[in-house]
Amino acid sequence: MVKLEYEQDFETIITSTGYSYLVLVYGDISINNKKENYTLPKVFINSIMPNFNIVAKKNSWFVVIRMNTDRFYQISKTNVNTQGAISKISHIVSQKVVDDLHREIETAAHNDYILIIDKHLKPFYAEWVKKSKISDIIDYIFINNGLLNVTNIIDEFHISHSSLNRYFKTATGVTANKFLRLIRFNYIVRHLEANNIDMLSAIEEFKYYDYSHFSRDVKQFSGKTPKQLFGTKHPILRDMLYKKIRY
Repeated sequence: MVKLEYEQDFETIITSTGYSYLVLVYGDISINNKKENYTLPKVFINSIMPNFNIVAKKNSWFVVIRMNTDRFYQISKTNVNTQGAISKISHIVSQKVVDDLHREIETAAHNDYILIIDKHLKPFYAEWVKKSKISDIIDYIFINNGLLNVTNIIDEFHISHSSLNRYFKTATGVTANKFLRLIRFNYIVRHLEANNIDMLSAIEEFKYYDYSHFSRDVKQFSGKTPKQLFGTKHPILRDMLYKKIRY
């Protein structure tokens, strides 16, 4: 769990980490991408999303609770691929529960957030934490930092390629291959960000075929070129949400 506060008007790029999130919003925070610009609901859950711009007005803040990748699907019971990656939690629990939770968090100390969330949402946990058809596969991918291919998964879990992709697109909105690439991308970014390894060595170590394949993933998942994302003149990483989340 993390609390993000904006002391001034702020706009930054957010890229997916491969997880689902429960988010409580305070103030004026909106998403701005090529297709739409909309203000975020005050309490929502979201699944894997492509990179997008987030625009926050001064003194806005939000609380983000990381959940398992397929938790969005387990909670919302909606097909991410057809229904979108954001769902108001008021569609799932009563509006009174949402209002009471949001109001109590607003004036609480940071250390009390989890207790308050449990107080209001615990009655729903038993249903929400049930495993999906790909829960074990997702765990396997994270354990291996995405350094796998689809064949590895098919062999390990004895599942057909078509079933694997169908389950992934329903629960996450992306294919198994794209999810693998996303997790690998986040893994390599954390290493580069921490200066544990140089870019060319990382490309080889983390099983990219060549620089062009690496560049493709950087552009797809961050909306930037490798130079823009990792260059010293463009410290975008410091502003990205995944850096502020405790891994």
